[in-house]
Amino acid sequence: MCFIFLNMERCLAWSIEYNTRACKTLEACGFKKGGVVRNTSLVNGRKWNSLHFDILHEEYLNIRENLLRKTLGEKLDEYLKKHCGLAKNFE
Repeated sequence: MCFIFLNMERCLAWSIEYNTRACKTLEACGFKKGGVVRNTSLVNGRKWNSLHFDILHEEYLNIRENLLRKTLGEKLDEYLKKHCGLAKNFE
């Protein structure tokens, strides 16, 4: 939504360090870890760091293009014309 509808340049996300599944999921989706903010949360008497992630518009578009190419193959241009109102020559 942030790239397609809001035309943002960067999408930000964060997770608490003990939530390793969330961190792995963000990285699998193309987010990159941008930093650590120390001792931001107190959970069950323990202080935890926050891990901050981001993905740039260009990075997202590359990931999306590769996924569409892998999924649609030769039908990619037809899909782009029908659903995006544009066609792009991918080399």
